[in-house]
Amino acid sequence: MLWAGILIAVIPGWCMAEASYTLEVMNPRGKIAHGPYRAPNPRIAGLAGKKVALYWNGKAGGDNLFAALEEIFKSKYPDTMVIQTKGTHQISDEMAARLAREVDTFIYGVGD
Repeated sequence: MLWAGILIAVIPGWCMAEASYTLEVMNPRGKIAHGPYRAPNPRIAGLAGKKVALYWNGKAGGDNLFAALEEIFKSKYPDTMVIQTKGTHQISDEMAARLAREVDTFIYGVGD
């Protein structure tokens, strides 16, 4: 048995028949159906007197960023109301609907 192993190692093509292979490369992502195009909402004219929501997904350090943003808003736009909200990475439909009803604009921040 030892001789057979040495013989195959020394002469690799000796006992193996050459073969021809055809490979088909496929896209592992598949087809993605796109929804209808919707243009982004226009920017608001200014922040004075507006309600601004800060949405944070809870990642480490985000609380410091949003605390600093709230301070900036309060010093630069004293009559602007800042509402801090917290949720998951993806805003739920219910949260998006609530924000659309209650605030003029929002800042969406994630930690990734």
